[in-house]
Amino acid sequence: APLIMKRRRTSDVLVRARKRPDGEWDCEAVGVVATTFSADALADFVFAPGPAFAYGGNSVKGSIEKELTARRDTGTPYIPPAFFTRVCTPQNYDFEENPFLRRSKEKRTDHVEGTSEVRMRRKWIPISIVRFCEPPPVPAAHPAGAEHQIREEDAPVLAALNKIFAERPMWIRGPLEERLRQNGLAPNVTTLQKCLQMVSYLWSDGPWRGAYSRLGYDPRQPEDIEEAKRLQVIDFRDRWFRKRHAYFEAVQAARSAGIPEGPKMLDAHFRAPPANRSQLYQYADIEDDVVQQIVNGAQSTPRCSDQEGWLPKATQQAIRERMSVKAEFMRRTLDQGLQ
Repeated sequence: APLIMKRRRTSDVLVRARKRPDGEWDCEAVGVVATTFSADALADFVFAPGPAFAYGGNSVKGSIEKELTARRDTGTPYIPPAFFTRVCTPQNYDFEENPFLRRSKEKRTDHVEGTSEVRMRRKWIPISIVRFCEPPPVPAAHPAGAEHQIREEDAPVLAALNKIFAERPMWIRGPLEERLRQNGLAPNVTTLQKCLQMVSYLWSDGPWRGAYSRLGYDPRQPEDIEEAKRLQVIDFRDRWFRKRHAYFEAVQAARSAGIPEGPKMLDAHFRAPPANRSQLYQYADIEDDVVQQIVNGAQSTPRCSDQEGWLPKATQQAIRERMSVKAEFMRRTLDQGLQ
């Protein structure tokens, strides 16, 4: 029986890459892939309709409506080619050892209104998320039922997070994972997220965007302005990435240097130039004497704003300028070392 492929919305970029004889790569952005189609079961082959003809005709019937009205297109319809398979009769894939069948029977789905897509129901309790415009108080306890998701093997990670957030009330993901690795822990994404919601909540915007804050701690309150402003997050955007082909040049330089491909740990201390067009840092983690002098010597503003937090706008501009200069200096130093 034919399988109906499900339509899914995506936001991927299709890139055409060609390798030149000298070993370099030419990369060209073809376009944005807004829709993909996939099947959830085994299929012998995939049939894609043929392209339109040069004279304007089409190899596929447009719709049943055209067939039932006077607008019916004349011409020979496109016939799918014969498919080839190793068996002559359809096989029953409903056998006990089939792990895909077991998953598909157990999963529960919801229909997404307005589309033919489905969304899986998951027994998952999300972390508490706070927006800057929301009035206090902030969450002081973990979400209901979150403690039931913690398994026995997750206890060391949870204990380490309790200790880390007792030392410092706010962390972004990079330095937090670095501290866990220093304690000999490398939890996967699911385990870390389950443990984080037991001890913290997440800021979605404002001067602490992307930072996990200890339950009950509100950096907007004036009780401890000095610590709150040092824990603010800066979204640093390196000017170098504005250049054309900047990303591909970085990839080619890494390959030339023999750096293995794969997921890389982002530098949270600004010891190296940013690896992304937009990268988050906390002022407390930036290892630069000039930046620390600017932050510690800045006069706090009378009120906390959603753009600058407790720091004046001129202070943040000075920090960005300093980071831009240092990033350019580090890139030039790296280029000289590779030559």
